Amino acid sequence: VIEYLDKSVHSRSDVTDATGLPVLGLIPRIPRPGKKVALISERRDVVRESLLPTPKPPPPPAPPKDTPVRRDYTFLIGPESSRHRSGNHQPHEAPAEPAPMPRRIQQVAITGIGTAIAEAYGSLQTNLLHSRADQPVQTIVFTSSQPGEGKTTSVVNLALSLTHRGGSVLLIDADLRRGTVHGVFDVPRSPGFADVVRGAVRFEDACRTIRVQDGGTLHYLTSGTLPNNPSAMLASQELRVLLESLRGQFETIIIDSPPVNMMTDAALLGSSADGVVIVARAGVTHSAALGYAMEQLGHVRARVLGVVLNDIDFRRDATYDPAYRYYDYGQYSTPSTS
Repeated sequence: VIEYLDKSVHSRSDVTDATGLPVLGLIPRIPRPGKKVALISERRDVVRESLLPTPKPPPPPAPPKDTPVRRDYTFLIGPESSRHRSGNHQPHEAPAEPAPMPRRIQQVAITGIGTAIAEAYGSLQTNLLHSRADQPVQTIVFTSSQPGEGKTTSVVNLALSLTHRGGSVLLIDADLRRGTVHGVFDVPRSPGFADVVRGAVRFEDACRTIRVQDGGTLHYLTSGTLPNNPSAMLASQELRVLLESLRGQFETIIIDSPPVNMMTDAALLGSSADGVVIVARAGVTHSAALGYAMEQLGHVRARVLGVVLNDIDFRRDATYDPAYRYYDYGQYSTPSTS
């Protein structure tokens, strides 16, 4: 009776029946001890690099000897700030240059169980690249039907996995209502994507990087200063121009967007991207919610590429899909001792 009343998706056939779309990726459950977002990587010690000190400007040329004496006032800093002196102005000694501040460089490593799960994201990458026969898939918007279905987890881990494989990747947090990518990487929200779209900062000044050990460097934009009207910004010509300019700089652009059943943001972004991917959570996402998400994206003629079924417990859900028993990524990625 419980299984009959359970309308959530558990298997590939459940997803296909609800959406008519292929399942692009089967992502196993990722442990997340004490973390809001489950990552396939772990943070390494922060690498510090000292910035070169700014060279001092050359001293001004000495005035000619016959220059008349100039009398003025010099206000001192510190205990003598309440006093002034008059007379021949002698240039006081410039304050010492501050010591160069070290720059933090974030670095992560994909090890242990993350290495095995990264293979699942590698399969997702392959399926995405071949999901459209008419043109390559470069700009991809990820959304979900409801909050809490693993959308941000999927986009961050996919970006890390692609970077670990040597790809040139840009991750954009386009959730201009409650974006969380800045919290995942422990950086300030601003400046970010919204600031670049409105022209307040340059892309180079807002873009942050994180090194992936044994891989490349992931570039990412946080959500930035949240606008009063996110939908208007996401539908603007400025956003389209920005995305078009970024195509020439990165091989893959992954965009995190709000749930499509609650906001129109994902649908607006989808109209400017090569494709949209819906993230569903096994045992949580309702089949009717997936069907409604397809309706919302269909209204703007967004190119929906498929669905990622996330947070699968392959042993538990083998009763729903017998093929799950063959998806043991960890078994094949563990070195043999024989």
